[in-house]
Amino acid sequence: MELNECFTLWMMNIMTAIKYKVGDMITDSSDKAIGFIADEVPVIKSRTGSSLKGPWFKVFWSTGSCIGWTTEHKDHINQYKKLS
Repeated sequence: MELNECFTLWMMNIMTAIKYKVGDMITDSSDKAIGFIADEVPVIKSRTGSSLKGPWFKVFWSTGSCIGWTTEHKDHINQYKKLS
């Protein structure tokens, strides 16, 4: 497969993005971590007090190298595979 074909397939995957919602289980392919999307919020506040537009997903990771809570932006959560 040529590079151009690979790029086209990659873009098709992005264009048909999976919709994520509260209650979904996700996995991180790098360390096989499993997370649970516990909440979705439209805006979060940064440490400096500025508003960061979302939506943002609050994810609880129960396995893997980062056990605990993370906040993932809608534009970046698609790096995780949906399990449910």
